[in-house]
Amino acid sequence: MLDQLVTQEMARWTVPGIVVGTLQDGDVQLQAWGVASLRTQQPMRADMLFRVASISKVFTATLAMTLVDAGLLDLDRPVSSYLPELRLADADALGSITMRHLLSHQSGLLGDYFVSYDMAEDSLERWIGQFHTLRQITRPGEVWSYCNSGFHLAGRVCEKLAGKPFDAAMRERVFQPLGLERTGFFAHEMIVWPHAVGHNQVAPDS
Repeated sequence: MLDQLVTQEMARWTVPGIVVGTLQDGDVQLQAWGVASLRTQQPMRADMLFRVASISKVFTATLAMTLVDAGLLDLDRPVSSYLPELRLADADALGSITMRHLLSHQSGLLGDYFVSYDMAEDSLERWIGQFHTLRQITRPGEVWSYCNSGFHLAGRVCEKLAGKPFDAAMRERVFQPLGLERTGFFAHEMIVWPHAVGHNQVAPDS
C-alpha cells in the first residue's frame, strides 16, 4: 500500500527521489525510493540528508516556544521591547509587531528580503539592521501573507533572548534535546554525510 502510494505521488509530482518515515508503537521505519541525483543516478538511501529550506521555519517556531516555556518570551509583546535597537520604516508597526505576528506570517512586512552575509556570529544582527528599508505592506495582524522576513526577525529575537547565536541556540534548545545529531545549518559541517541533490523541474520543450 505505502509503496504504491509513494510511487504514484512521485510520478504525479515528478519527484526524483524520496525518503518516507513511519512511526508505529514507538517503532521508526525509514524507506527510500528513487534516486538522490538524476545526473549520477545514485540510488536514494534512507540515511541521506536533505536541504529542508523553509521547513526551517518550523524549527524557528519550536525554538521560540522553548523560550516561551522558559518564561523569556511573551508571544503578544512587541518584539521591539526585546530588540530596542530595531528600526522599521513604519513607526506604528515597530510598536505593535509581536512574535505571534511573525510566526504566523501576519507581520505585514515585505515578505522577501535576502542579503548575503558571512557566517560571523553577528550576521543575523547585521541583516536585521537593514530592516528599516523594508516596506510595511499591511497592518500587523490584518492579513496572512507568507513572510520570510518575519522569520528572520523572529530568529534574531530568539538569539537575543537565548544569549547566543541563532545556530548555537537551536542546537542547545532543539536539536540536542530531540537527538537530531545530523541536523545543522552550514554545508561545511554537514558535508561528511551523504546528501540528496536538489532539482528544478523545467518545461519539456526547454
